[in-house]
Amino acid sequence: MISPTTIGPGPTHATPSGRDPIIDTPPEHADQTRDSGDRRGLSAWWLVLTIVVVGAIWFIAQPSPGQPFEDYQADGYQLALAAARESGRPILLIFTAPWCPPCQEMRRSVWPDDRIKALQAERYLTVTVDARSPAGAELYKQYFVIGTPMVIVIDAHENLIGRWGGLMDVQQMLSFLNAAVDVLADPMNAAANPMPDQHVTGDQNKGVS
Repeated sequence: MISPTTIGPGPTHATPSGRDPIIDTPPEHADQTRDSGDRRGLSAWWLVLTIVVVGAIWFIAQPSPGQPFEDYQADGYQLALAAARESGRPILLIFTAPWCPPCQEMRRSVWPDDRIKALQAERYLTVTVDARSPAGAELYKQYFVIGTPMVIVIDAHENLIGRWGGLMDVQQMLSFLNAAVDVLADPMNAAANPMPDQHVTGDQNKGVS
């Protein structure tokens, strides 16, 4: 005869402390577990902070792109003059034409330069004058421009500060723009050291008909 089997919890064995040894964690072990979790949390926090700091340093170290600046067109010439009177900045007139190879070369290699763009943004108001527009043709006549490229710097009252005709590289343009700013800052010194007045010579480019 088979004895019936009793299904249910078996006998328990109490420890001296009255705790179940399987599910009870000694206090010292619980403290160690908490300490380990705290250390892992602190390490993760420092890792995130390090990544943020390194990322910020990397971002700051990158070369900044050229600053944006407002580029007026010929039909906005009067607006540029008004802005110049309000801000005290000189105006940079850039005379260009689509049929002018040196103009296209400067468009590719000079005007996109970050140093040129920063100088324009900080110290100048820029007006790009295209010979094809009626307003542009009037400015060509007003400033006696017979060939391109030509850059002219004027003050807010249309007084001529400097002009340069022909192909320029980045260093020449930087020197020209900085010299014009110096003229405005110190007119007495400028009178003793005038800016060069370089014109387009010969048949360097097709003039405005």
